[in-house]
Amino acid sequence: SYQMLSSLYCNITQYGMAADKLEHYLDDLKAIDERSPYLFECLRMISDVYELDEDYDSSLIYKEELLRLRREGNDRDGLRNAILELAITRAYAKKDVEASIEDLIYLQNDLIVNSVGDDWIEKVVSALSNCYIAIDDYEKASDCLYYLLVKAKNRNAKLDEISSISSRLSYAYALSGDHGKSIDVLREVYLLSFKEGGSSSDLSLSILDELGQAYLEAGRFLDSVEAYRSLVSELQKTGFDSLDDFLMASQSMLAKALMYSGEHYEAASIYQSLIKRQKKEYGLVDPFVAELMLDLSECYIRRNAKGDVKRAEKELLLALEILLTVEGASGELTIRARDMLDSL
Repeated sequence: SYQMLSSLYCNITQYGMAADKLEHYLDDLKAIDERSPYLFECLRMISDVYELDEDYDSSLIYKEELLRLRREGNDRDGLRNAILELAITRAYAKKDVEASIEDLIYLQNDLIVNSVGDDWIEKVVSALSNCYIAIDDYEKASDCLYYLLVKAKNRNAKLDEISSISSRLSYAYALSGDHGKSIDVLREVYLLSFKEGGSSSDLSLSILDELGQAYLEAGRFLDSVEAYRSLVSELQKTGFDSLDDFLMASQSMLAKALMYSGEHYEAASIYQSLIKRQKKEYGLVDPFVAELMLDLSECYIRRNAKGDVKRAEKELLLALEILLTVEGASGELTIRARDMLDSL
């Protein structure tokens, strides 16, 4: 009953209540039998609930207890999983990451010495990549992910797996400043996806979005425009509603790429259309409306035609009023709006 209640609370995003129910369940288990096999499952469930709430510090408490119990037992696979899970949570929490790296390297060597299958080694390498990113060692993270990508290709893994690893590798390359490699990885997997499922498959559309962002981050604005034009066109042909989040986000990114490439009039037109649609559906007091207003203001400032500064100021003042209501004075977008106003 505790587990059922916890699941119900998770379904309505009441993670605190879900964790509370499971913690009562854990206390009952310990009172009955401190060696109950259900303890492991319960500890993992509590940790997972906290991670759904992005409370990684609380999750760590239960992951560390789980590892302690596994060390006291004789389930080698259970111990290996506990080491892996703790390492990934530490990477998210950015706590004791170096200790987990040592554990993972020791585990990797143990797996190699004992000729354990590649599945386990790949799990360890994947966890290591998360840890290296957490400590900003992007070169080692890239090496780990490249190893995983080669392994996946060699065993003819499904395209979804190859795509997932490629996205992570592209991200690591971008963080290291190697935007060329970041883009090449995405282009390669996009071609694979296009060949397998066509240009309108969910995977192709998702990769095209990533590719557009990668071009934008690399300063290749015309390439980004081309990628986002293709994405918007495919989404519209596929029958996406004009208010669909993915379509509107893609149109917003197209406008940003156009703005950075100097096509200010077309960019402004897209932003104005998006603001009109979003306001009609959700009203004026909406964070996405405010963010679009900030982007439109930036477009006016960059264009700098007659009357654009006043247009930008008008949008910024209205956006700031909305943001003070929806996210407060310390919100990221609120600070951006104030900084833009101060620069006028």
